[in-house]
Amino acid sequence: IDPDTGRGFYSVVPETEHDLWILYNTIVEGDHLSCVTYRKVYHEQTDGSRTNTEKKQMKMTLKVVSSTYDPAGEDLRVSGVNAEENDYVKLGQNHTFSCVVYRPVTLTKYQWTTLDTERMDGACNVDSRAELAFFVMAEGRAVLYLVTESLTVSKARVNHIMPKKMKYNAGKVDKAFDSFLRECAKTLVMHVDTSTVKCLVVASAGTLKEEFQRYMSDLYGTGSQEWAKLGELFNIIITAHCTTVNRQ
Repeated sequence: IDPDTGRGFYSVVPETEHDLWILYNTIVEGDHLSCVTYRKVYHEQTDGSRTNTEKKQMKMTLKVVSSTYDPAGEDLRVSGVNAEENDYVKLGQNHTFSCVVYRPVTLTKYQWTTLDTERMDGACNVDSRAELAFFVMAEGRAVLYLVTESLTVSKARVNHIMPKKMKYNAGKVDKAFDSFLRECAKTLVMHVDTSTVKCLVVASAGTLKEEFQRYMSDLYGTGSQEWAKLGELFNIIITAHCTTVNRQ
């Protein structure tokens, strides 16, 4: 970002739906947004008639006209006109980006405000500033939230299909439950930085949180290096009751 004019860009890779939400609240009409997209390309015969179509992957830059965000589908849609001509799309043609997690984007503004840059910087550096984490669990579902002084960010999710409990499938249910708890433990090991996070709240309805703690203790007791970090997590864990994994 140019300190004198405020003009510049951010190149980012959204990792969570919160990152998409931040982009949605930062993008305004007239901005330029670049990312990889897909577009139908028509092939023409010598007489000018259209033949078959082909979906091409390409990088485009749009001058933004409007944007919408669907939190349920974790999909940010940005509509605009092509700002850089390429082999397939002429200048000024309409197009809509579908921005999803892990798809890199570059947002360019003619003038970044202090609020915009603080919002983007905060989203980029949340891991290093979060001192509190919540791991909210339900059967087959869990969400890890990182909390800073100004943001609550959904950092990771666990979604595991759990078979219905029936008379003759107890072994299958137990195996699925074990796999779910293992995924949860891996999520905490991967995403909770004990050098910054001072407290990890594990919350659920019923006794799931206690069962998970016992499961983590068993993993740590194996002595495997894979689970060595669980020893650090035990020092900061507290439990709490909750009725939903969704942020209220």
